[in-house]
Amino acid sequence: AQGVGMFGPGVNKYLGTEVDLAIKAWFHDKRMNFTLESGLLFFGDALKSVYPRADTSFTLQSRIAFMF
Repeated sequence: AQGVGMFGPGVNKYLGTEVDLAIKAWFHDKRMNFTLESGLLFFGDALKSVYPRADTSFTLQSRIAFMF
């Protein structure tokens, strides 16, 4: 069978461009840290061929860690 979808014949393989941002903070004598990260993906031709009604994707994640 011929390849279809994102990497089928004649489809541009450019996935897109992502912009990331992170904010980090340390507490309690640098034993505890907090991170807040975000990313914005602008779809390229390969992703638009699979998701034709979408142009972007957004993520947000956080983390709290205590180091012994």
